[in-house]
Amino acid sequence: MKLSLTAKIFLAFLLTSVLSLTLMLVSVRYFTYQGFQAYVHQRELDNLQSFAAGLGAWFKQNGNWDGLKGNRALWDSFIRSGLLVDDRFKGAASFGPLENRYPAGQRPFRRPENQPPPRLYRSGPSPPPLPPREGIGLRPPPQAQPQPGPSWDPMRLGPRLAVFDLRKTLVAGQLDQIPFSAFSTLPIKSHGKQVGWLGLEPPRQLTHPQDQAFLSQQTKVIWAIAASILALTVIIAWLLARHMLAPVRKLATATRALRERRFDTRLPVESSDELGQLAKDFNSMARALERYEERQQQWLSDISHELRTPLAVLLSEIEALQDGVRQMDEASLLSLHGEADRLNRMINDVHELSLAEAGDLIINKVMLKPGQVLADTVERFRRRLGQAGIKIETEIADQASPAIMADEERLSRLFTNLLENVLRHAATPGVLKVWQKQKTDAIKFSIEDSGPGVPQEALPKLFDRLYRVDPSRTRNTGGSGLGLAICKTIVESHGGAIRALNGASGGLLIEIEFPLV
Repeated sequence: MKLSLTAKIFLAFLLTSVLSLTLMLVSVRYFTYQGFQAYVHQRELDNLQSFAAGLGAWFKQNGNWDGLKGNRALWDSFIRSGLLVDDRFKGAASFGPLENRYPAGQRPFRRPENQPPPRLYRSGPSPPPLPPREGIGLRPPPQAQPQPGPSWDPMRLGPRLAVFDLRKTLVAGQLDQIPFSAFSTLPIKSHGKQVGWLGLEPPRQLTHPQDQAFLSQQTKVIWAIAASILALTVIIAWLLARHMLAPVRKLATATRALRERRFDTRLPVESSDELGQLAKDFNSMARALERYEERQQQWLSDISHELRTPLAVLLSEIEALQDGVRQMDEASLLSLHGEADRLNRMINDVHELSLAEAGDLIINKVMLKPGQVLADTVERFRRRLGQAGIKIETEIADQASPAIMADEERLSRLFTNLLENVLRHAATPGVLKVWQKQKTDAIKFSIEDSGPGVPQEALPKLFDRLYRVDPSRTRNTGGSGLGLAICKTIVESHGGAIRALNGASGGLLIEIEFPLV
């Protein structure tokens, strides 16, 4: 069964909530029962304060516990008189003769002499035996529910009471198999001194109907709250899952649009959280793809146009030779060779750029001095620049130049392209300035001509493929529009940076930085 992401998130929220709710219910139920049982036990101890005082008064009259040890009838009498429900007798402070403890005309129940004593520790009267059933025999009585004690002991304290002397030896009570440490105790004092302890065994369960009714009511309230919380959790989990996945669904739709090459697709940014950041990143990616698509279309259009120009010239000259319009002489061959060479250089440049974009451009780096490579390249161009009327001013420490890891052939191609660019576009007569500056972690080379400059808005585009500030003039001078793009590729493959500025002399300034080893 394949579940949607909405269902998975909903089930995750729901399962977490149910587990948390279950743990909370169990904890609340347990601690409520334990806390209420402790409260009931403390209430029992509070009700036994006067009973302990009565035992202290009895000890004061007798001087010791000997009269109570083993005297079951006396202990039963103490319990009866000390645990009366009626407020007139509850908590009597002394256990003297019965005639002295009741007001005139109000005598307690007196058992006839020939009647056996009542069973004080039974929870209630035994049910009458059931008649036997044929073929089955006697049926065992059903399990009796806990019942409150007799009217004089509604909290059933009698069977759980015991008296201990100062040596923690049992004096009275039927709890001789329970250690002293298991009791909650109240001190029994006589003449201001402790003479023993009244012990009360903690209840194993609540038996009073009012206590049970209270816990039952609390349990019903807890379950009602739990059911309400669970219903609310289901609703909130479902709405939250749908709300959280709404941007994801929009993202999936937008991604399919990109797959269909609709790069103008954008996502609305509706929040500042991670989903909002995801929408921003998607929009940035879509814009980058849109620009890349536009550049690719422009690249294909431009490169086809650039290749068409030398091919058209070659075809026209060949057709002129074939038609006899032009004679096959040295000038014609040189013209054909120049166009073929231009076409070959352009194809090589395109190939090199494609290798660089694919990450397959081979760079053989060795330790070398880039200042030396630049000085050698300037020296090779000195004659051509001089013939063009361009004076060279250099400040290059070729021998003292710091070394970097670089490919000498690629650096030579870099500087050659830049100087070829000066020959094609710099006004003559003019001045070419070349200098270097060493920084803490890099070395910078600057190449500046004397003009003309480049419009400010065109400076960031100079290193784009096939970009020309003046297309007609540049094409006539033989440039392919790929030289500066190749320069940028070479510099970046060496971890450096290149940028174009308008120099102080009014010409174009190219700055190149290489990181030092």
